[in-house]
Order: sequence, then structure tokens, then C-alpha cells
Amino acid sequence: MSNFHGSDIEKVANAYQINPEALINFGVNANPLGLSARSQKALAQQIELFGSYPDPDYAQLRHAISQYLSVDFSHILPANGTSELIHQIIQHFSPKKAVLYTPTYSEYAREVKKQGGEVLKLELTKENQFQFPADSFAQMLEDADLVLLCNPNNPTATLLSAEDLLPLLEKAGDIPFVIDETYIEFTDLPQSYSGVSLIHRFSNLIILRSFSKFFAAPGLRLGYAILSNSSLLHELQNSYPWNIHSLAAAAGEIFLTDREYISASRAYIQEERKRILAFLAGLPDLTVYPSNINFFLLELHRHSATELFLFLLRQGMLLRNFHDEIGSGFFRFCILDRQSNQRLLDGIADFIKNHSPE
Repeated sequence: MSNFHGSDIEKVANAYQINPEALINFGVNANPLGLSARSQKALAQQIELFGSYPDPDYAQLRHAISQYLSVDFSHILPANGTSELIHQIIQHFSPKKAVLYTPTYSEYAREVKKQGGEVLKLELTKENQFQFPADSFAQMLEDADLVLLCNPNNPTATLLSAEDLLPLLEKAGDIPFVIDETYIEFTDLPQSYSGVSLIHRFSNLIILRSFSKFFAAPGLRLGYAILSNSSLLHELQNSYPWNIHSLAAAAGEIFLTDREYISASRAYIQEERKRILAFLAGLPDLTVYPSNINFFLLELHRHSATELFLFLLRQGMLLRNFHDEIGSGFFRFCILDRQSNQRLLDGIADFIKNHSPE
């Protein structure tokens, strides 16, 4: 039970007989600032929306997204979370062979296999600092009929810029190319890394965004796709109206116009990332892989991540253990509030100090 989804805190607490309220969860990867005071107040004033049907076209939400990303209104498809979109897209294309990173978010492969498809694993390796393997990608395209990349990737933090994506899309030709940008807003310059600027150039490009992580609203179940192929957009739309409830649609509009919160979130993540990286650089027997977002992938050299997981769990801290998926020493944690972050850093340092050979 040392490996789990970031939302499985109840399962972990039950397995180890720990009060879940006493655990600090470093596995969830959401914005540590939480919902802004402005958003909370605005949403409280919208409670009457439960008494009315939403606009089936979600025009106001699409307009807010259009303004936020500077993309045409007609290219936006709101959905009940990116998980719904991933399911719809893979079901629609029913790929025989889909190119996916390994390791990456497990739902991609699960959906491909549910549709009877095979996963072509685009391996990210520690020897290459988990950077994109361009040569392998080009070879896989010969057999692939779908590409789905998480950018930035979870859990490796692998990040491609828009400039990097351009030749990949050109090589893909007509193959549907899906980019999940769930974590892109945590980067210092999202517009430099996002594929949104390329949407008009490629009819096979589909970009996914979520409100779960950066806007700290996983319970809202709200996401959207951006695509230039209008016929595909209409095909992907649900056959029934009102798949997003009224308050969720209103929340999306509120979040996207909360510029103060967006700026404060990026500034905090950037500052705290630098501080954490500086601290970790001073620890022995530990590799910290490159990250420009809100979480880090690390590797212990002399001990297993499971040992560290259990050591920190006894101190009320929960991180993600990637012992099985990547290697025995690999683990991941996200940025939370500064006090919690320092508590975790001190715990890691204490573990390394007390478990190192004399």
C-alpha cells in the first residue's frame, strides 16, 4: 500500500491505522493556495444556480476560456473533467496502437487497453534525465494511430516547449495528437510551453486542460479541450446536454478571471521551488530530477523509497512512492505551504543522515 493515487489518503490511513486528518498529503499535486477568498465569496453568491438548468452551449464559460487563452471561442469543448475527455477521445478513435510516455498517468494506458488497443511505450529514462526521446518517438510513429503526451508529464516533470512540439506534430502527420496540459499553468511561462499557439496549424491536435490542480478544485470535475477540427469537436460532444452543472460552469468563469490569484500562485510556486531545490542540492545520496512545475521526482541512492515512505508516514507525512513503476529509490512530492514543505525537507534530511553508512 506504499503506492497510491494522490487522492487515496483514506485508503492509506486505513491500511496503516493512522488518522487521515493527521496526515499531510504531498501526493495530491494541487495548488497549495487553495480556493481564493474572492472565488469562495463569488461562488457563495451563486448558490441559486442549483435551481436552474445550465446553458447547454456553456457560452459564458467558453468565452472566459477564450479570453484566458486567447483562442477562438469555437475551438473550445467544456467537459466534466479531463478524465471524461480522455475516455471520450480514446473511445472515439479506438486506437490499435497508441504512443504514451512511460512512466506517466496510468489512466491513459488503462483507457487504451479497455478499447482493445496496444500501448507503444515511449520510455523516459533516468540516464537521459527523463527528457524526451525524439529518435524513439519518430520510429514509433510508423505503427501508431494515436499519440497522447502529458506535458508537463506526471510523475517525471518532463516538459516540452511549443517550439519542441512543432516538429513532433509535423512528423505525426494526420495521427491524432493529444496533449494533456493539466500542469502547464504551474510553469513560469505557460504560453511558451503550451501547444495552444499551434492549434490553428494542426487539425489533428487536441489539448486538454483541467481546473483540478492549478485552481485547486478537483471536486468540481471541470475541464475542457481545445481543438481546431470543428467536425471532431462536435463528434466528441456528449449526446446529452448539461453534462456540467451550473455552479461548476460559473466557478470556471470565476477562476479564470481571478488574475490576482493566478499571479500569486505562480509567484509562490516559483519562489518555493527555488528554495526547495537549493535545500535538496545540499543533501547527499539523493538525485533531484529537473522540474519547472509544482512537484519533484527524486531518487535515493542507498535506500528504497518504501523505507522513506514509511519513515515519513510515522511522522504524519505522505508522499508518492514509485518503487515499482520506476525504480527502488524513486519518490515524488509536491509543493505545499512553506511550513509543511520545510517539515518534509527536514524529514528527508533526517532519514538520509540516520540511514547513511558510517
